[in-house]
Amino acid sequence: MVHLAGDGAQLAGLLTPDGRLASTIGFGPDQHPAATSIMASPEPATLDRLASDVVAGRLRVPITRRYDLADVPQALADFSGALGKLASTVP
Repeated sequence: MVHLAGDGAQLAGLLTPDGRLASTIGFGPDQHPAATSIMASPEPATLDRLASDVVAGRLRVPITRRYDLADVPQALADFSGALGKLASTVP
């Protein structure tokens, strides 16, 4: 479930036993064990946790297409309406 507004606890009460809730407004594991706060937070501790999740296979980012650095203008043009993420290779 994606929590964009309203009472996170109320939404969490609707989860199935294996359900997960991703909140963009700060509702997280302190409020419910199945909740994850996905607010932008570039502090080192947050980035370390995300990197650990990637290494452990708990977090995957689907990359639809890769571009060379010189092709970034085309990547930005292609991004409109794209599903998944676009990546640029930096030499």
